[in-house]
Amino acid sequence: MGGDDFDAAITPLGEEAERYRISLMADGEAVYIWESDVTQFVLSNRTRRKQRAAHRNIENWALRLAQINARGEAGAPLHIPLPMNEENR
Repeated sequence: MGGDDFDAAITPLGEEAERYRISLMADGEAVYIWESDVTQFVLSNRTRRKQRAAHRNIENWALRLAQINARGEAGAPLHIPLPMNEENR
């Protein structure tokens, strides 16, 4: 809502508070889900190693990020591919 002002320094949000759902995706399936009200997220090496060990045959890792509205519904997600191979520990 009202987010079409691309000249504005900050794009206005259509919600009273910011809330996000971050999903770690393994070949298109969510294997770990976090919710946060901050705009920063760090996927630790420990979490990456743990998930990689639990899902050894996975080739395509990604993060899915969506804003959550006041009713708990997620908006259109952003997909971010992740380099989770052994070289990127």
